[in-house]
Amino acid sequence: MKKITTSILAFLLLTTFSFSQSSDLVKEVTKNYFIGKLDAAKTEIDKVMSMPNSSSNVEALAWQMAIDADVINNAALSAKYPNLINSWLDNFKKYETLEPSYSTISTPPFNWKPVGLMYDKFFNDGRAAYGEKNWADAYASYDQCAHLAKVIMKKDLKKNGGALDTVAILMSGYSAQNAQKVKEAVYYYSIAADTKFGGANDIDIYKYLLFGYLEANNKEKFDKYYAIAKEKYPNESFEEYNLEFISKNMTIDEKLNYYNTEDAKGTLSVTAYTTFGDVFVAYKKADQDPTSEKSKMIHQKAIDAFQKAFNKNNNPMTAYNAGILLYNNFSDFDDAYRNNVREMQSINSNKLVEKDPKKKAAAEAKVKVQLEPLKKANVDIDVKMMASADDAITWLEKTYTILKDKSTKEKVEETSYRNSVKFLGQLYEYKREKAKSKDPKAYDAFDAKSKFYFAIFDKL
Repeated sequence: MKKITTSILAFLLLTTFSFSQSSDLVKEVTKNYFIGKLDAAKTEIDKVMSMPNSSSNVEALAWQMAIDADVINNAALSAKYPNLINSWLDNFKKYETLEPSYSTISTPPFNWKPVGLMYDKFFNDGRAAYGEKNWADAYASYDQCAHLAKVIMKKDLKKNGGALDTVAILMSGYSAQNAQKVKEAVYYYSIAADTKFGGANDIDIYKYLLFGYLEANNKEKFDKYYAIAKEKYPNESFEEYNLEFISKNMTIDEKLNYYNTEDAKGTLSVTAYTTFGDVFVAYKKADQDPTSEKSKMIHQKAIDAFQKAFNKNNNPMTAYNAGILLYNNFSDFDDAYRNNVREMQSINSNKLVEKDPKKKAAAEAKVKVQLEPLKKANVDIDVKMMASADDAITWLEKTYTILKDKSTKEKVEETSYRNSVKFLGQLYEYKREKAKSKDPKAYDAFDAKSKFYFAIFDKL
């Protein structure tokens, strides 16, 4: 125990306390504390704190924190009060709410000593638990340490300009992350990111932040740290996080608006176009009314996205995706055309046979009224089906052209190649039949193409 200087003794003699209920007990607390009888001081402060209203008295709390901090850091006494450490920070937070200026704990006889002692204690306990990979206990200790670190920084107690205590903050974040406490890890990483902390080896902090706010669907925070991450690491791509946020959290209308806006600006990458293509395809598949105008429009957006992706990097798989969606359009038109034909056949087979000329004319007129809309619809469908066939051929042939010379194909490429030549054979067969009796030269050309692709398919 250090000798008590004359100045401290004089201070004790002059100091008055506001423990209105028991000045004698206060005297016992301070006397025992300053002469080194820590156990006795602990007993006396516990008596004080058991009295009514003591927990709302800042001086009482300050003495409790000071004595308890010494007890916790005393090897012999800490064993006597093994759970004391669990309540220390709660008492400190209670004190903070009563005296945000920290004037009592910052002035004699305390002079921030309890804060310094407990900062070191929490830090060392956290380091020990972290070393043993006891992540939950490590976080619990570092979290308490970090709270005090923020006070120390705010009051510039280390005389370093109030710089961020990155060790306490980051170790809290690391411990929380390892303990699968995503919300807590994100909280501490956000504190570090707010100061734009980090070097080349700290990029994962920002990736974790983006993941956290993505999962929490917090667009404001996500956008904030997405911007900081891109600024700090201009050579790194964080696009996958942004696209995942859009895919997971935006409504289809928001996705469409984002796509149209960024597409018009020319800012979308191959990855972005491919992602939006997948997003739009998924919407069409899940739509309860895939024949609605909105669903059809989104289907066309998917085709547009895959085509633009291919135009940026000539990836045969994006060409195939566009081609297969266009082929699906062709198939839908073909189904609609055939359904109309079947309906017309049904109308004709079920019409009344009238022998009376007057009734016959009326019956035929009635049948004509039923047939005309279907005939007109098929004329329109025929034009759209041919256009879809031509578009599908264009994009499936892009796939074929690139993959045919690739000696070793991945499984998905092998499947896409096989489907491409099969569908190309079918599409040219359709075009051949449409040219039949109308354009012999075109018929022969389409026939040759159809046989060419079917021959390849037969060998696969």
